[in-house]
Amino acid sequence: FHMGGGLNLRGYNSYLAPEIINGKYSEIYSGHSGASINLEIEFQKILPIIKNQNKLITYLFSDAGVINNSMITYNNFTSNFSKFRMDAGLGLALTIDYWLGMETIKPFTIRLDFPIFLNKHPFVDDSNINTNRFIIGIGRAF
Repeated sequence: FHMGGGLNLRGYNSYLAPEIINGKYSEIYSGHSGASINLEIEFQKILPIIKNQNKLITYLFSDAGVINNSMITYNNFTSNFSKFRMDAGLGLALTIDYWLGMETIKPFTIRLDFPIFLNKHPFVDDSNINTNRFIIGIGRAF
């Protein structure tokens, strides 16, 4: 399950991201700061099946970023940026705005993203390309 926002590296959702930083083993699952860029290119207008459908959006996406797992103390600040991570894949977003006469419920979006490419694949995978990854999310960050 994935909630949009934050660094939003969809291919690394729920991934511990193990690394050796300054000679120490670290799992950079969460951090204090980071930087990322996210790109989505919608392409539903070129598919004849969903051409006139405005509630189902199809898109290609790519995310890239780093996360900082710093140790901040009173006397010391050490910056532990992770290695650069990137993913790319396909996604679907379905907006539900009709609730059988209940007008007060606001529309919400259910997403299904398939991060097919990861530049640093998990230890259990043999390749950077994997079609078995997917995440389900509610809402869109942008």
